[in-house]
Amino acid sequence: MIREAVTRHDLAALHQLRMVEAAECAPVPVDPLAVARKIALASSEEGQGDHFMLLAVKDGHLVGHLCIERVSYWYAPEHEFLTDFGFYVLPQHRNTDVEQALLEEAARVATIAGLPLTIFVNNPSRRRGAHHRIEKIASLIRYVPAGAVYNVKDRDSVLRRQQADRH
Repeated sequence: MIREAVTRHDLAALHQLRMVEAAECAPVPVDPLAVARKIALASSEEGQGDHFMLLAVKDGHLVGHLCIERVSYWYAPEHEFLTDFGFYVLPQHRNTDVEQALLEEAARVATIAGLPLTIFVNNPSRRRGAHHRIEKIASLIRYVPAGAVYNVKDRDSVLRRQQADRH
């Protein structure tokens, strides 16, 4: 079931899931307070209408989220679109209908808002070909690839960061 985060319990569960996501996917250490501030802003009266935090719930447990926000193009600030500020599904639910349900609901929100929608998919597994499943799901619901995101990592700096995190 997909629904919007509205209760304090929803927001606390979302924060907890965002920290799980950070541990798996973030290229740098994540500040839990910064995550909490973003969730608080998105759920505040000020953030209403500009932020949508969609939750995937199965058997009473949060198993994924897709958080989207209204932003402007940096080169044309008078034009807005929706984009994600987090899209994550727990590993044990990735080969289910969760991703598709979240993407469909985000597309519905964008249609209602009358705005284009851009979603970034970070594949933490980095296995060759692992991205094909999400591409198939996306194409089924009329998402169109618009490019790719590549991270350049300096092996030595990654090792230094990992060592620093241990101490």
